[in-house]
Amino acid sequence: MSGDIRGAGVPPGALAGSAHLFWARRIARRVPIFWGLSVPAAPLGPASVVGPGLGGRRAWSLATPSWTLEDPRTLERTVAAYREHRAVRPEHRVVFLCASPAEVLRLQAHDVPAIFCHQNIMVREERFAVDPAAAKRYDAIYVGKMAPYKRHALARDVASLAIIYYQIGRGETDYLAEVRAALPQAEFVNETWLASGALRLANPRAEAMARRMLERRGHVVLPAEAVPATMNRARVGLALSEAEGPMYAATEYLLCGLPVVTTPSRGGRDFFFDPEFTITVEPDPEAVRDGVAELIRRAVPPERIRAATLRRIEHERARLRAFLAALFAAEAIGDEFEESWAALFRGPIWHWHSAETLLVPSLEAPATG
Repeated sequence: MSGDIRGAGVPPGALAGSAHLFWARRIARRVPIFWGLSVPAAPLGPASVVGPGLGGRRAWSLATPSWTLEDPRTLERTVAAYREHRAVRPEHRVVFLCASPAEVLRLQAHDVPAIFCHQNIMVREERFAVDPAAAKRYDAIYVGKMAPYKRHALARDVASLAIIYYQIGRGETDYLAEVRAALPQAEFVNETWLASGALRLANPRAEAMARRMLERRGHVVLPAEAVPATMNRARVGLALSEAEGPMYAATEYLLCGLPVVTTPSRGGRDFFFDPEFTITVEPDPEAVRDGVAELIRRAVPPERIRAATLRRIEHERARLRAFLAALFAAEAIGDEFEESWAALFRGPIWHWHSAETLLVPSLEAPATG
């Protein structure tokens, strides 16, 4: 939808064969250094998948948790997977890049290498930006996976509401029906954007395909540009889960100049929040409604919200840059670093890979047939 990992959970067992795809990227040519998503089927990120193909070579796997490791069961599974892998493949180094200090401390308590690195520093700020010309249409917007942990019903008292979701997976259709019933006042943008004429696709064939999908399924995956365009038509962003991962949308709201109403949460989405333009409320519909009203009343200038967020992003990117530069230097490939760093900011954060394509010494996305 927007070139990142949102909604891309991989079911257990899906990576048992190398033909299966997973989210990752190779970030060095001469030494196997990979960065990818830690999911139930691949708890160590790339190390869980490419190990057999490395033939005993020394390698690094940087793993970003897709779900908070503040959850005890997720932490237990991850620690067990790390210990099992290291016992079999001690030549592989695994470092977790965590979105909350609490996750770092929990992993380190089990002697699992971890550093703080919030994955939302990789959100593309050139795509998610303030549009001063956009007319405000909604009091609030909620962008997220159509899954029960998102607690959409907490927005039921927000009178003017936009909902954006991702591709509807197996088991999510029933929940979507529940959300539609709970939020009769909401506009489900996935189902209305084509009819509204608010956004036209440059490719007529792609637009025709989207219309056919909408007619057949009742919803459509939005083109990337529709997400920031709709955010800019809202006054407040919502983040209502109790636990998840870092939640890209939480930072994307801020880059589009939206203040945010959030509930208490685990997973690190609050790292870029500031009391001036975010309010934490109890998980109660009235509290969410009142938080939205308060942020609208404050009217913090969008450019100020964006500028404050970018300052923090740049600071955290500098920390990641220093970590990676030291790693490249330790592996005697410091001459590759600048090219590799620049490649991180081209296109999607990660790419769909099979084990075979990830082992190819290329910094670019794999070719598709």
